Amino acid sequence: MGYAPKAILMGVLAWPFAGLAAGPNEAITGGQCPSNEGLASLCTAVSLLQEDRDPDSPYVYAYQRIVDKAACADYEHDEADRYSQKVRDLWVAHPSAFICKNIPGFDVNPGSILKLAARYQFKDFLVMSAQVWKVDLNQVDDADGRTLLDYVDKELELKRGTVNEPSLRQYHDMLRKAGAKRASEL
Repeated sequence: MGYAPKAILMGVLAWPFAGLAAGPNEAITGGQCPSNEGLASLCTAVSLLQEDRDPDSPYVYAYQRIVDKAACADYEHDEADRYSQKVRDLWVAHPSAFICKNIPGFDVNPGSILKLAARYQFKDFLVMSAQVWKVDLNQVDDADGRTLLDYVDKELELKRGTVNEPSLRQYHDMLRKAGAKRASEL
């Protein structure tokens, strides 16, 4: 059984497992959960759409390993709600880890990692954040005064008529359905 984002990429989101309250990542962090261990590389992993380097790993992307380890979350063994809560707790405990600075080609500095994923069209990260982890999608960055939805709308406006437009429309619709709002709506 592989890491669930493989199923998400194919359009299927399933939680075929349930059970253990704690996974192997707790042992790695010494039971200190959530931990900021490894989070310094998260923005880079997302900006590069970096694949996991271990061919025997259940992970597709490096960000999955980084987040799961820091959150002491185990997608294959934690119940769905428990898994999602662990990751949300990580975002709350270490908010600065999800703010990206000085990333080439990213026009919000510093800016939300969610905007970074939208900029680089990293659909998997956006889907995991909105639909699986269910993180707060309505953070307003000081650098631009916008939420993720504002950012996606602006990108959509700039890229209207290009090959990027359909993906950006999908992001907009998915984010709206997941509760994303514009800054003016908050």
